[in-house]
Amino acid sequence: MARLALTSGPIVDPAHHIEFMKVYASSLLLWQIVEQNLFLLFSHIVQSSSKAPVTSAIYHSIINFSTRLSMIDEAMKMVYLNKPELGEWKKLTQRVDSMSRNRNRIAHSTLKVHKETKTGKKSFRLASSIFDLRDGKDSEYTLSQMKDWQDKFAGLAFELSDFLRKVGASVPKHRPEYFT
Repeated sequence: MARLALTSGPIVDPAHHIEFMKVYASSLLLWQIVEQNLFLLFSHIVQSSSKAPVTSAIYHSIINFSTRLSMIDEAMKMVYLNKPELGEWKKLTQRVDSMSRNRNRIAHSTLKVHKETKTGKKSFRLASSIFDLRDGKDSEYTLSQMKDWQDKFAGLAFELSDFLRKVGASVPKHRPEYFT
């Protein structure tokens, strides 16, 4: 089960392998909820007469997350100028921006096998690509760090959901099959 390419046997304990992969997948899935909530906020503040298809096309045509967040932030500044929601949004957008760095660490790192010096026990870590030769980029991320990020992603998703309710945003019903 815990095999990598070009190996003939398990590299790490199978239980560690399963836990690592669950946390990895769950973290990325939780981040999808963060991004879905940001889309709902964008759709709400744009309030297009064309409804969801147009706002969805605009939002999803921007691939870079920082650019998406900046677009939402600028729209929020216009729609909620001099309103208390803008202060709350400013704090929230700082958390989203900060958390996006951890999301990128998970999504863009390479799986690495780490061997404990004292025990010889092997475990998975995420690490910079072996092809990234920039100075200072040899970071490793442990299962414990990923669990912490996973919890923070879940908390952020809930905070965004609460904010959406506060500003009266709703889920567009342009895909009825998702709501049956």
